[in-house]
Amino acid sequence: MPRKPRYTVSTAAGPAAAPNCQTHATPHTDGTQNTGANTSCAQQRARAPPPPHSGNGARQSRVKAIPFRPPRNEARLALSSDIGDDRAPATNKNLFYLLENGVTCCMELTVKEALALPLGKKIVLNHNRELQQVGQAAGLLSGFLGTLSSDFQQLPIGEKSWKTMSKASKEHAFDQFKRVFHYEDDGRGIIKRGIVQRIGNSWRNARNHFFHKAYDKELTFDQNLKRKPAGIEANHWKKFIEYRLSEDTKSDYCVQIEEYQMEIEKLKAEAAELNVESAELKVAAEEEKAKRQRMKAEGKAKMQSMGNLLSYIIQQQGGSLPPEIAADLDSLRSNTIEWKNRLTTAAIVKQSYYNNFEADITAAKLNRCKILFSSSCSSGCY
Repeated sequence: MPRKPRYTVSTAAGPAAAPNCQTHATPHTDGTQNTGANTSCAQQRARAPPPPHSGNGARQSRVKAIPFRPPRNEARLALSSDIGDDRAPATNKNLFYLLENGVTCCMELTVKEALALPLGKKIVLNHNRELQQVGQAAGLLSGFLGTLSSDFQQLPIGEKSWKTMSKASKEHAFDQFKRVFHYEDDGRGIIKRGIVQRIGNSWRNARNHFFHKAYDKELTFDQNLKRKPAGIEANHWKKFIEYRLSEDTKSDYCVQIEEYQMEIEKLKAEAAELNVESAELKVAAEEEKAKRQRMKAEGKAKMQSMGNLLSYIIQQQGGSLPPEIAADLDSLRSNTIEWKNRLTTAAIVKQSYYNNFEADITAAKLNRCKILFSSSCSSGCY
């Protein structure tokens, strides 16, 4: 049986924790050990980062007053994309090792359950020498960041870009990450910048997905405002629609690249449907071929039986056949030739149709890809 993926969960020190509780070193997937996990509770309290400060006191207090809440609709957690979207299914459970007051136990968690871990319990996130996330916890981190970036109440969808997002919102999102995951700080802020950048990428992908899902080009501006997805404020949705429809946005290379990526996704979906139809045609052709071979074998067996019967009748008649039997034999012979010609013609027509269908599919794919990449190269997107 395949081994189940395992995570390591550490218990951050709290006021009621034992003063001498220790966490064991956690082996990395690349053979190294997590030295940060082999620390005492007092040291963990000493490393607790201070609350972030912001120049905009009103904005900072507003962000702190709104705790992070996982989206109620689990379908949003299950959305995924092939263009770098970090969102992952929230219903897949994995086995975790939980350390609490020196006692080791196992538990299963989903992404949604990881968002609601009790205070003091954190999932240990290991890094390699290049400060890249490794191990099974890295996969859980991808789903967590995708869920976090899809909460447009904390990260407004109406911002023009991730660069214009307020520092308080970014710090609040990073605090939500630190509430669930524990990592050993590198002292240079490289890991933090990487996490914040991944949150920004997931946020861009999430709002691009919602735009293409909710916006309809055939409707008016006011009608599209009424198609606001759940969980997004009306004024934020209006700002986002205005931003996407502005001329500056349409000429923006990054937005054009997103459009090309969505078009490529549609082409992939169409190609998958065509492949399914092609497979069905292949199966039908194989069944028709088997049917023709079966009919041919049956006809050959019947002809052999009738030949043996005619030979016997000719021997009994002294070498000549009665006129009515000779006429039936000629009719049977002509009908057999006619049906054989019909089957051959039908097989040729079906094979020609199948070949033309595959050629049309290939030509359509090549033409669409040429148009997309020629447009992107001419505008300088790539």
